Amino acid sequence: MRRSQAICRIELQKHNNTKNTLGETHMEFLPENYTPPQQGGHYLKLQQGVTVLRILSRPIVGWEMWHNGHPKRYPSDQKPEATEESIPKEFWSMIVWNKEAAKVQIWHVTQNSVKKQLMALVQDPDWGSPHQYDIKVTRAGQQLKTTYDVTPTPKSALSEDVKTAFKESGIWLDALYTNDDPFAEWTHVTSILGGEESPDSISKAQYEEIVGLIGDDKEYLQRVEDGLKKTYETGLKSLPVKHYQTVLRQVQAWASERVKKELDDALPF
Repeated sequence: MRRSQAICRIELQKHNNTKNTLGETHMEFLPENYTPPQQGGHYLKLQQGVTVLRILSRPIVGWEMWHNGHPKRYPSDQKPEATEESIPKEFWSMIVWNKEAAKVQIWHVTQNSVKKQLMALVQDPDWGSPHQYDIKVTRAGQQLKTTYDVTPTPKSALSEDVKTAFKESGIWLDALYTNDDPFAEWTHVTSILGGEESPDSISKAQYEEIVGLIGDDKEYLQRVEDGLKKTYETGLKSLPVKHYQTVLRQVQAWASERVKKELDDALPF
């Protein structure tokens, strides 16, 4: 009996020595340098456990509805009515650097708990804007019992490699409002947070796009100019880029109605 106990102690000591050699977090049946594969793709999908991120842009904010399995998004000032199929849900979409995947991605946030924790960090004078530090997002649980915890790490400078990756991504977040691809080739892109900003005013291409929709209707163009001066205290050429999508949607709606009216007037009955 004593001999058996001694053998057990020896085997246990061998096991502990093996654990100390390989490290506490390694399992003996996996390769020593094994790491689980990371999620790629353009959109961040939080996995179980910890994901380390650096937020790279201000979020766009709006409402999301689902129809036949597809999302449709609206600006925050255009909340849609609920339907039997879906109710509007507030979303934040922002550009992030996923450290594990080493990739620029879009983080689409609908969880209220995550938004509240991010707001708390931004409003805390010790932390402020999240472009100054990485955050650890911990996901635990499943389905309705899933929880998220957002924890900041010490402030650190953003590396030049990440800045370069952001510029090369060419993302235009506002494309989500029109269900377009924010990773397509755009003449305008979302600005990096806390770094080099894109021009304050719309580009020549953006100006020509709006004017092209208006066409030769000088009366409506003047109405647009007068409305912009009243609302934003500026003309169309110097329109702040952050208002571009709002004005574009309004002009597109007007142009669509004009085409419809012209077709109706041309009918012989």
